[in-house]
Amino acid sequence: MSQDEIAKFDINPLIVKDKKLLLAKRDSNVQFGNSWHMPGGKVLIKERFLDCLKRTTFYKTGLEIEYLFDDKNSSVVGVYDDPDRDPREHVAGITFFCKVVGGKIVVGKNCSEVRFFSINEIKSLNTAFGHDYMLRDGIKKLLKLELV
Repeated sequence: MSQDEIAKFDINPLIVKDKKLLLAKRDSNVQFGNSWHMPGGKVLIKERFLDCLKRTTFYKTGLEIEYLFDDKNSSVVGVYDDPDRDPREHVAGITFFCKVVGGKIVVGKNCSEVRFFSINEIKSLNTAFGHDYMLRDGIKKLLKLELV
């Protein structure tokens, strides 16, 4: 089996603050340029999920985060395995509810803008990498918990 036959996976933070959700806009010169996405990325070898979430979020937004709930399992929004989600390669994804615990918004690598949106504003955004259905799943759960 070659490396080309192995699926990759990434994780994405659905960051909740003051009943709004954080998204980053991708630079125009990258895949899905000018689309909005949760500021996650691929997990490195020997990296724990929370460490990856912290690393990629800080790298793209300048914000420090933690899981929204007590642990990773109760913070899972969903697991996504659509092989066509990323046109470059098969990338399965896991999305986690997270909260801001520090830092300030600083637009980072591959991003042109970072901001918080109400759930009504998110509905009209052009999103990347299947984040539209991940966001819908997360919003449904957050509405039941009255967190948005």
